Amino acid sequence: MAQRYWRPDRFTIKVLNPLVRAAGGTTLEVAGRRTGRIQRIPVNLLEHGGGRYVVAMRGNTEWTRNLRAAGRCAIRRGLRRATYHATELPLDERQLVVDAYRAKWPGQSRRFFDRLPDVADHPVFRLDADG
Repeated sequence: MAQRYWRPDRFTIKVLNPLVRAAGGTTLEVAGRRTGRIQRIPVNLLEHGGGRYVVAMRGNTEWTRNLRAAGRCAIRRGLRRATYHATELPLDERQLVVDAYRAKWPGQSRRFFDRLPDVADHPVFRLDADG
């Protein structure tokens, strides 16, 4: 399975993502697999069917590769921070979560799923609270 990736433009990286973080938006924090530095990425945290999920709209991103390697992350919402064990869903379990994600954020997700329509191109992780 060759996963594709749609790289964000400079505006997204340098302006939009920092604004979301500064405004207290939901961010995923994961250690880099090579550097160990914490990467902070704005995400939509989907609560669906009793589980929490993050979906990589842009495809096989750096944060997805880092999350696969680390197996753990933190989700920060404003001043609150919680840690999770992350499990990547197999391809045959992704569609229901992707459909729920697209239904919850249709305007925000449409262009990404139009450009990368194959569910195989969108890693999905279930987040289970550390306990």
